[in-house]
Amino acid sequence: MRISYAVTAFGLVAATVAALVVTSPMAQAATSTLAPAVVINDLTCSLIDGDGNSYLSDESHSVITSSGNSIVKCSATGVPNSTGQAVIYTGFLCGTLIGFTTDSREVISASGNATLTCKVH
Repeated sequence: MRISYAVTAFGLVAATVAALVVTSPMAQAATSTLAPAVVINDLTCSLIDGDGNSYLSDESHSVITSSGNSIVKCSATGVPNSTGQAVIYTGFLCGTLIGFTTDSREVISASGNATLTCKVH
């Protein structure tokens, strides 16, 4: 199964979506006793670095539940951050595999470790 999609951060959705389309060869169904979920790993996400520029993730994890919820988590190392302190972005427009949301948060440490989380409820 191949899924093409762009996961983007911030209000630059149109530009980022037009410039970044990713393909994930890994999609697997996770089963539970309540309802199945789809788990997709290794999508490429577009993060925002500590200086406000786009930066591609090292890894990602996306889950879509049968109840219509979705979460995307992306991380990267070596992300530029010239501020010398942690930078936190919240409430920006972010894309998941089932739609867009502003339930989002990205943290870039002073040392350049970044984590992006987007949730659709």
